[in-house]
Amino acid sequence: MKAFLTMFVLGSLAFSAAGADDAAAVRGLIPRLADPDVSARYAAQMELQDLASQSSQPGQAARREALGRVLAAQAADPATPQPARVWMVRQLEYMGGAEAVPSLASLLAGDEPELRDCARRALEKNPAPEASASLRRALEKAGEAREQIGLIHSLGQRADAESAALIVRHLDREATAAAAAMALGRIATPAAAAALAPLLGRNPAAGEGLMEAASRMSARGDIAAAQDLYRRLWAAENPVALRAAALSGMETAAPAVLRPMLREALNSNEPRLQQVAIRIAGGAGARFGRMLLNRYAALPAPARAQVLSVLDSSAETRIIEAVQEPEPDVRRAAIEALGRVGGSAGVPALLNIAGADGPDKNAAVLALARISGEGAAAEIRKAAGAGPANLRVAALNALADRGQAAAIPTLLEAVAEPDAAVQKAAWAALGKLGAEREIESVGGLVARDKSSEASAAIEAIAARVADKKAAARKLLALAGGREAELASMAGALSVLGAEAGLAALDRLAASGGAGSQERALVALGRWPTLDAVQPLLAIARRADAPERAQSLAIEGVARLVESSGRSPLDARVEAALAALAAAKQDTGKKAVLAALATVPHPESARVIQSMLGDPKFRSEAAQAGIELAELLVSTHRDLAHELARAIQQAGISTMLGRRAGAVLRR
Repeated sequence: MKAFLTMFVLGSLAFSAAGADDAAAVRGLIPRLADPDVSARYAAQMELQDLASQSSQPGQAARREALGRVLAAQAADPATPQPARVWMVRQLEYMGGAEAVPSLASLLAGDEPELRDCARRALEKNPAPEASASLRRALEKAGEAREQIGLIHSLGQRADAESAALIVRHLDREATAAAAAMALGRIATPAAAAALAPLLGRNPAAGEGLMEAASRMSARGDIAAAQDLYRRLWAAENPVALRAAALSGMETAAPAVLRPMLREALNSNEPRLQQVAIRIAGGAGARFGRMLLNRYAALPAPARAQVLSVLDSSAETRIIEAVQEPEPDVRRAAIEALGRVGGSAGVPALLNIAGADGPDKNAAVLALARISGEGAAAEIRKAAGAGPANLRVAALNALADRGQAAAIPTLLEAVAEPDAAVQKAAWAALGKLGAEREIESVGGLVARDKSSEASAAIEAIAARVADKKAAARKLLALAGGREAELASMAGALSVLGAEAGLAALDRLAASGGAGSQERALVALGRWPTLDAVQPLLAIARRADAPERAQSLAIEGVARLVESSGRSPLDARVEAALAALAAAKQDTGKKAVLAALATVPHPESARVIQSMLGDPKFRSEAAQAGIELAELLVSTHRDLAHELARAIQQAGISTMLGRRAGAVLRR
């Protein structure tokens, strides 16, 4: 017990000390809060705000109350400059309690409009019951409509039941009627609702107030009272917007009595009521699904489309029928609904649309990718394996979009079909779905097929392979050193980047026929490292190499220089210079110039600058030079400036001149 008393006394002393410190801090801030320079007040305002926030932390009740008293006293003191008083009242708005009410009430009755309004807002949020009494007294005395509206609003926000009779007096005044009606709605007592009910139909604000009251009654569990108000608001003579809101409210307050209201709304031919009814019925599932289907045919097209968007799988047959309707929006809604809730029965309808070139093709493609009802996946696989070519293509595309690995056996069979469109779709799907475990089986088919679609598929699969060396060995074994087979796998070998693949492509580029050589050169130009530079340069330097092969070789080196950003700069620039020396066509030299622009190396700058004087390469050298200068300026400033000045002097274009000037200013 003694220990407890000791702790209590120490805690009280701590609170007293904190309170004294806070009071001193507030007094010290007053001159800065009232600084004639408005912008200079900001720091002091933030300090006071932080002080108020700290005192409002859990466990700081005594400190908060003490600070509240200090702020309230200073705010009510006419000797305190007004800017400081205003900021203090704003802090009381968020942390003030009963201790602040007398001072705030005095400000509310004062002559200064800004302080009156700040005090009203602070009392509106004050948790003490006395705050409501202060606001009621102020409303009784208020003369101007603007001030009355503010006080009515605050009492409504506080849901102060005792103020209902006082607020009712303002329903008959045009300036205050809307605020009074909404405030009574927020108070939501039987008396407040009773005051609003006779005005329904005469005062537009009365309906909004009653709607607010019904919502609050429903939220607090007074269901019978809420139902009664919603029924009043549902009456046929009320505006459509009010009836629609009442129908939505009844969904929460009394779902058991909704059926007749929903039926009436669906039969009303009022789009807004129909929309709300369809939303509610759709959200209730099977309870009102039959009602929607029975009324469906008589609804206008927009409402039918909305019905389709809320039906569940039990209505699949009706949704399938709607796919044939003439209205585009209804058809589109039916297609989307099948994608959402359809099963095996909906797949043929979607395939028929996706397999044609009509306006709904894309929507059907998306629906096929999404459809997940019972049997849908199996039905798509079945359609991919047999039937008209256009439907098989649509099904194969759907399998690819759905990412169904289980469809791989179907795809492996489909790539051997005689129909070119089916083959093409099957290869594309294999490229999307095939994984490392399929590399050998797909590679065997590629070796036999040798089409560009087959090559693209195995290349896509190779990009997803983890053990690239093993995959390369498998593909090389399948090719068996045969030129055509190697050529069909060139792209995949390039993606895999294994040493054995590089050697095979080198041989193919050196001794293969024209078509095979070109495939090998393109693949070498896409190699993941600079290791392919030497095989490419060997072709470029050969005197007997075809012009096309030499061009592909130089372009391949240029591509490697650009794409090998992680390789050493010296190696990249060395490769570029070798390609520039070997290039026999101007197009190849221009490609190398563009590659040099990506290598921030002094030698790149020297070569580009030297080519500025050659009329054949002047424009390309200037473009490459400015790009290189912009790269170099952060690491080789003097060199970048020298290159930029040379570009300016060349006078190629105004745009390049401006970019060069920007480099020189850095």
